[in-house]
Amino acid sequence: MASQSSRVLSLAVLGTLIDDRAGLTAGLVAGGVPPATAPMLADRALVGVDSLLDELDTFVGWQQVLARAVEAAAEASGLQVGVGTAEQAVSGITEWPLFDDVLPALAALAPRFRLALLSNLDQRQLEQVARRLGGTAAHLVGADRVGCFLPEPDHLMALVHEMEVDEDRVLHVSARAMADLLPAEGLGMAHAWLHRPGEAGPGEVEIQLEVDDLLALARRLNRRGRRRH
Repeated sequence: MASQSSRVLSLAVLGTLIDDRAGLTAGLVAGGVPPATAPMLADRALVGVDSLLDELDTFVGWQQVLARAVEAAAEASGLQVGVGTAEQAVSGITEWPLFDDVLPALAALAPRFRLALLSNLDQRQLEQVARRLGGTAAHLVGADRVGCFLPEPDHLMALVHEMEVDEDRVLHVSARAMADLLPAEGLGMAHAWLHRPGEAGPGEVEIQLEVDDLLALARRLNRRGRRRH
């Protein structure tokens, strides 16, 4: 496969660009969960959601999976949530808050990289998120397009095929190492681990690049680019 002249910077969305802990917490509070309880319930749902993937008989949307994770977390915690609370809590997922560094960092990175978004959201939802990012993303791969969820490698394989780029021309960025960076590592792609509050450590992933936020990543990559010229 012929490589393009410009490199691709692919980014996970949930937990990396979108603060899904804050968004889910706010959604739970709006659904009647006490404010003192909602952060704990959101954390437990996000930690437990991956364990539900192995139980799926058929592919369903990520909102539905996350709603099930909320219900399971509430049951495990001995909490009672109202009928429809979980579905209501995740209904605004595409409008959940962006981390503060996202827009300025993407604006700094877009001139040097073709930006791509990879997500367990479906394609339609991912398009909505991309519009919030000012159209900086050149390519989007949602879960319904590949028929599975990360950490399966299908998103990344679709990316290199559709963007006509070799694996060694991709840098994949995420705050969730086991879900997003492990498949990149398996495909021989460069990857960067981004620190976000509440996220687990890198686990078994051998981290190649570690940054405190997206602006730090943009500064580092842009310095590298200037040194090459």
